[in-house]
Amino acid sequence: MLSDLFSTEPDWTQTIIRLILGAIFFAHGAQKLLGWFGGAGLKSTIGMMHEHPGLPVPIAFLAVSAEFLGGLRAKSPSLGH
Repeated sequence: MLSDLFSTEPDWTQTIIRLILGAIFFAHGAQKLLGWFGGAGLKSTIGMMHEHPGLPVPIAFLAVSAEFLGGLRAKSPSLGH
């Protein structure tokens, strides 16, 4: 039963959705982490996350890193499945 929950069927639709969402997460994470695509960069993003919602700096860094690395992982065929 547990294997049914975590298994996936080989389907092109899932691959296409994974690539699209991976690209979106990567681009949004790159804005926050690297300042690409008109983003503010890591220092400004962490400062904003620390000021407005009151997140501790390490938690804000983990949130930015998870979004950036999650986008890379979703786009990678060997790591995304």
